[in-house]
Amino acid sequence: MRREGSRFGGNGDFFEAAYNSNQITNDVGCGNHPGDSFDRNGGPGPSIVGLARYKTDAPFGQRFNIEDLTIPRAYRNFLALVARISPLSRTVTENLQAQHQRREKDAWHADPNGALNSSMMYLCMAQDDSAGRLYLDGRNDLRIDWPGAGREPIFQQINQECFAHTKSLGASFIENPTWQLLPWKTLVTAHPLGGCPMGEDGSHGVVDHLGKVFRDNTDAVHDGFYVADGSIIRSALEVNPFLTISALTERIVENINHLADSVTLTSDFRLPISSFLLLTSSFTRQPSRAETLQESTSECWSRPALGPRYSGY
Repeated sequence: MRREGSRFGGNGDFFEAAYNSNQITNDVGCGNHPGDSFDRNGGPGPSIVGLARYKTDAPFGQRFNIEDLTIPRAYRNFLALVARISPLSRTVTENLQAQHQRREKDAWHADPNGALNSSMMYLCMAQDDSAGRLYLDGRNDLRIDWPGAGREPIFQQINQECFAHTKSLGASFIENPTWQLLPWKTLVTAHPLGGCPMGEDGSHGVVDHLGKVFRDNTDAVHDGFYVADGSIIRSALEVNPFLTISALTERIVENINHLADSVTLTSDFRLPISSFLLLTSSFTRQPSRAETLQESTSECWSRPALGPRYSGY
């Protein structure tokens, strides 16, 4: 059985929000615009500045992480409107009168003292079953077949934990959008993985540990045919996959360079047309080997605005 398209997953990604809390969270970005009305003490920083780990002593598959997510400047007015009309779950800790006043501030555009800038968006990552399959339909459009996506118990646990966090902020809860709007409890992901999974041979994967594409169900590979991106990762990682993808890509490239160094070049030397790399990650600074092998979330930070409210999570 060919494995192309198999082991597709969303890295256990899950999105939720604590909307209109009883304190300013400064989660709305201002971009490179000094003097912007949201530019307070340099703005909120990068898209993710805080992380909380859950069940760190539990077996792999039962742990999960929750990160904060900054709202980009370009989307803030649109999201201020969307949040105003989104279905909410009450946590009974809200000050309804104060919430109404903050919502009114966001009536025409996002306001620094409004509801959106008093909210927290959560990017959660856990272990999904990576049971999705990518395929082309009769019109050659890409489709995903993933029975039971989003129905795994871990996502209900994350949902309950985000609700508890929302309650502690005196906010209203905005559940995962696909859970709100669709009856199938499907998922949205920022980190699609799999589709060309790594395996011991062609009966278990599409590429070997060096990214070489298998010819058939044996361990024979095509010469000069490589895949080096997130599609070779066959399971969720429970963390941001950037450094894992980068480390695997560097290893594959080092092997290709080693092979190239062993080739005697002549004036008519040509690379095989099948020699290509699919690269989805890039660096502004070349990381050391030790850095690339670390988890992308090796530290935990908290927003100063929230202070001790992150403790215990």
